[in-house]
Amino acid sequence: MICIYSSIKYSIGTYPYGYLGMGDLSVLIFFGFISIGGSYFLYTKIFPKEIFFLSLSIGLLNISVLNINNMRDIDNDYKNGKYTVAGILGIKYAKIYHILSVILSILLGFLFNFLIYKNFYQWIFFILNIPFLIQHLKKIIYINNPKDFNYELKKLVILTFSYSMSIGIGALYFSS
Repeated sequence: MICIYSSIKYSIGTYPYGYLGMGDLSVLIFFGFISIGGSYFLYTKIFPKEIFFLSLSIGLLNISVLNINNMRDIDNDYKNGKYTVAGILGIKYAKIYHILSVILSILLGFLFNFLIYKNFYQWIFFILNIPFLIQHLKKIIYINNPKDFNYELKKLVILTFSYSMSIGIGALYFSS
């Protein structure tokens, strides 16, 4: 019920929080903590710190997806009174914010894998994603045309899915 209400209040009402720079926090909560941590808690009835780190890691990558979208639309959003984190920061600092969120996500993924270490294979699955994420960050730095964010947006969605699945497969499938 909270998820439905929050999705409506994101863009509708007197004070839609998606237009007030709160979209990133919403994504972290719903596409990080609730989707990862909530699912884990539903099945196990516990919420260990390792899952908190994983939830934060996945949530930060999802924030990065939103941030690319907001960097692409920064001028149009401003004209229409939508104030996103990217719009508030400006393109230069929005790119830095993006880079930091992806790097922090990777570091939290390392921490998660370290804390739940079961075997070498989980590291292989995790590490395979890192070169693609770094390549993505390099491209983000040099984008000048807002339309060029579209390709990186699509790529980061796929990378986020791959990252999530790789960590899950490495942690669960190869646990012995």
